[in-house]
Amino acid sequence: MAQTVPSPPRGDAIVVGGDRRQRTVCTCLADAGWHITAVGLGADLPTHTAIRWCESVDKALERASSAHTYAPCALVLPLPASRDGRAVWCPADPACSITLDHVTALMERYPRLWLFGGCLPPAMNDRCVDYYKDESVQIRNAHLTAEAALMLTMEQTDRALRGLAVGVIGYGRIGHILAHILTSLGASVTVCARRPESRAWAACEGCNTLPMTSIGGLCHGFDVIYNTVPSFVLGRDVLVSMDTDTLILDLAEGASPEVIRECAERRGLRYVRAPSLPGRYAPVAAGRIIADAILSYTSDNQPKGGEIS
Repeated sequence: MAQTVPSPPRGDAIVVGGDRRQRTVCTCLADAGWHITAVGLGADLPTHTAIRWCESVDKALERASSAHTYAPCALVLPLPASRDGRAVWCPADPACSITLDHVTALMERYPRLWLFGGCLPPAMNDRCVDYYKDESVQIRNAHLTAEAALMLTMEQTDRALRGLAVGVIGYGRIGHILAHILTSLGASVTVCARRPESRAWAACEGCNTLPMTSIGGLCHGFDVIYNTVPSFVLGRDVLVSMDTDTLILDLAEGASPEVIRECAERRGLRYVRAPSLPGRYAPVAAGRIIADAILSYTSDNQPKGGEIS
């Protein structure tokens, strides 16, 4: 369900950081009539008359304010907005450094500036739109994640998906879609989920099921284990018993990867940390999902220029 927030203005934006998805966001917004300033996306920007580069968010805002024309009304952060909870994620331009605290200060300084981003800190104000809280965004992104996970599986195993014995930990959006696709392709799927109703739905989809309290049942006889739960469910007690030829694909954010990686390396397990797969395997489609979400929040507003302060 979309967030209940006031409608932001539309027309001009500073797009900051992120992976290749943000390049597509720039192009989609520019094609929709926005004027884009890109910061922290690297030097290889999309070729478009409405897209220009700037070395910092502050200079972009100052330039727009002094020009008194086409002033940006939106600051577009990536998905996720930050990976460490402190700085905006800018993998394409490590020299670009902007903290979330500084973004908050800019929001206070420029009262007409709106903030968009994915997985924004909860402390942001009512001019901040976390498009990742939109259910349609999460569903579409989950489908891309599931597709990318299957591509990664075939890369890592050199095997067809049909006939694989796989375990899926969690039956949220990603787990549900992933299990459904795998089952339809002929894999034998076991879903490990906490909620009884999730296990009931998985059984109706043709999956075997385990309660989360019996996660140790995934330790033997599986070719691939997919973790979709963003919490520490793959503990040492499970990993020390895991078959060493099982491929573990960790699709979740924030699932104590250091602990898992350390234990996996000690035992020689095949562990692959794989967050943000849409940005790696389908950046154009994933970027369009983000741009569509931003445009949906601004569809009732005409592009506006003028000063931002």
